[in-house]
Amino acid sequence: MAGVGNVCRLSLLTVVMGLALLCLSPVSLAEEGARKPEADTPKPKAGIKVTVVGRVFCLGCELKEKHGANSYCSLGHATALEVHKAVGEDGKELPEMRGWVLHYLLTTKTWTLQRKGQFKDHGHIGKGLIIKGKVYPAERVLEVESMESSSKNLEPLKGITDKLGGMVEATVEGTNLCVACTLKKKGAKGDCLSVGHFHALWVTKATDKEGKEIPATKGWVLHYLKNTDKQHHHKGPALMRTQRGKKLVIKGKVYSRYRVLEVESTNVDAELQSKGGKFYGH
Repeated sequence: MAGVGNVCRLSLLTVVMGLALLCLSPVSLAEEGARKPEADTPKPKAGIKVTVVGRVFCLGCELKEKHGANSYCSLGHATALEVHKAVGEDGKELPEMRGWVLHYLLTTKTWTLQRKGQFKDHGHIGKGLIIKGKVYPAERVLEVESMESSSKNLEPLKGITDKLGGMVEATVEGTNLCVACTLKKKGAKGDCLSVGHFHALWVTKATDKEGKEIPATKGWVLHYLKNTDKQHHHKGPALMRTQRGKKLVIKGKVYSRYRVLEVESTNVDAELQSKGGKFYGH
């Protein structure tokens, strides 16, 4: 009988423990469920090492010619690279990058491309370049390690399309950040101390002029188009620094293939005016 009693006591203990585990399991599962998204969150990826052959062009001039953009190049062209061919570190071609427009990560190496060597009569515009470096796909940014001129000038690619049909009028929400400072977290070597901060908008939401959301733009990085604001060149950089890290709501035009935003108005216009003018640019 003692043996039966022991068995009964063990069975009772097993039932009690089982009930306790059942009571605790929802909490444990809930905690596990709360932890999983954090574990599954993608970590920032480093740039992709590439060799790129592409055409150097002025963003403002091309967008003005093709789309009537209100760009401002009289004090200098803001250049970018249209990718004609990209090859990865393993020697394999990266066809998805063909037609991408890449914005230079500003360093002392790219300063010549972006600023000092920018004028059409004695710069790189219209030329073909062979560049070795890193591409940051989400930001459409190119970090240059070395470059050389190709044997010939390159014409713009034809037949390149994008999801938004070129240009769309939109209200865009996002965070204004310095490109170089942000990409340092991914191992980039931008040089803000030597060449200054250049900003872009990390998009969280965009809606068209009818108020319909444009889901394709979520997560994009849009680079500001220099416009014709009178205060742009002299007071702009200081004003934009006041908005670094801040959430902005911007009405303007999105040039999707170029990942460029032409600003028409912002939710901080009154604040910018109080500081002496507006700034829509880098």
